[in-house]
Amino acid sequence: MNVLIFSYDWAPSVGGVQSVMASLAEGIASRSTDGQSLIGLVTQTPADRGYDQRFGFAVFRRPGWLRLAKLIQRCDVLHLAGPALKPLIFAKLFGKKVVIQHHGYQAICPDGLLLDSRTQASCENSFQRGDVLNCIGCRAQNVGWLRGVLSVALGYPRAWISRHASANVSVSNHVKSRLKLPASSTIYNGTVEPRMATPKPASHS
Repeated sequence: MNVLIFSYDWAPSVGGVQSVMASLAEGIASRSTDGQSLIGLVTQTPADRGYDQRFGFAVFRRPGWLRLAKLIQRCDVLHLAGPALKPLIFAKLFGKKVVIQHHGYQAICPDGLLLDSRTQASCENSFQRGDVLNCIGCRAQNVGWLRGVLSVALGYPRAWISRHASANVSVSNHVKSRLKLPASSTIYNGTVEPRMATPKPASHS
């Protein structure tokens, strides 16, 4: 089984999502003999030449549409750090299994935060309730009216494909309960076990 990971924002950017996706890629790459292999990790984050030599897996940075389509066509499973629309569309076209790891609410909210940017209050699910004008007004506060309209429009195919993903993985039960997506489960983000220093032998002076 060939796995392809897509993380829109990744190293050298620093954050929880970046660390979790790196650990996941390293884990799959290290178990390639178990019939599961990692094609690589795709990201839109640029990096200096030679930066990716530190990783034990292939990294594809900022691929064009054709290159991304070919990578997804090669995989059996596409693992996404969030419901990124472009790879979701390609995966759907090629009939690939898709696992979406949800760290936020992009699948049900164009802003991804479920907060009303005008009042900073918790959003009452305007997008899901079909309150388009309220949703556009919220997005326009941050990105302007034109981009606000576009982001809300793109939210509909993103939400539809997320509901038809092979699996939706939430990082907490709270996120899962708010997303209310089919084929959902909660898998908490792991942490790298710290390496314990080797104790020094006792002195017999």
